[in-house]
Amino acid sequence: MADPSELMLHVFDEHIKHYGDPDLQFQFDTGGLKLLKRLDVFLWQPRDANPMTTFSTMGMADAAMKDAAFRCELHWTIRGKLSETEESDCASFMANLVNYPFLKNTFVDHWHIITDLVIPSFHQCSNILFHPTFIKDGWDQIQWHTQMIKILNIVPLTNEENELAKSSGVQVMLDHLYQSQIDIFSNRKIAHAKD
Repeated sequence: MADPSELMLHVFDEHIKHYGDPDLQFQFDTGGLKLLKRLDVFLWQPRDANPMTTFSTMGMADAAMKDAAFRCELHWTIRGKLSETEESDCASFMANLVNYPFLKNTFVDHWHIITDLVIPSFHQCSNILFHPTFIKDGWDQIQWHTQMIKILNIVPLTNEENELAKSSGVQVMLDHLYQSQIDIFSNRKIAHAKD
């Protein structure tokens, strides 16, 4: 596997500044996608002060997306501790997702939705939204010389949530989730019929 590029070393250093050293690293074969020299998914497990599992791709930003003036990496934050199998499945899902804009000859950006997916650990969801930072003044981009790298946060959506976003707009859908106190970092709970 190729050594990380200067850009990827910078992206990695920025992650260390924000998250500390990762707990796990998954390396993936870039296969037929010659645009990417190397692809890793790093994992930060929950800590006492932070009950979240966080994944980040590193390698996607090495390649330019068609019609995009920026590059990107993917983040995925999931509430709680995952099993080793879940960690591996989620990392593989992200590695596959990296290929999407390059195989489709397009780009991905904040607020874009990708549909009809099988999402590990989120069996009630089959769509994803790319969300910017979740908090005011949060971290969702990295600057490297003249190159801007956006961080796209994965938010799994149910078909109903996706339909609401399509019919009424993403902001209306997100307002509904927040008002309904739906945890976007956890698999949706199945509503049970009342007897």
